[in-house]
Amino acid sequence: MKKIWTKVASTATLVILLFHFISCSSSGSKSGNQPIVDESSVQVGILHSLSGTMAISEVSLRDVLLMGIEEINANGGVLEKK
Repeated sequence: MKKIWTKVASTATLVILLFHFISCSSSGSKSGNQPIVDESSVQVGILHSLSGTMAISEVSLRDVLLMGIEEINANGGVLEKK
């Protein structure tokens, strides 16, 4: 049973990563709404529910992630990028 769940989790992770790379590709929208990316920064996406029933637990998770990002940036960032 554990092997089945491992395969399911691996497959789900792969699908999520593929969706992420496809949706973030530059060949998508030509409308000029692409964000300006500074070469000295790293973009971080946080996906948590901020309303509804899951907001009770996920707002605090978002706050923890933002605090962690601020701490990392205060210590020089990742690969000297903030």
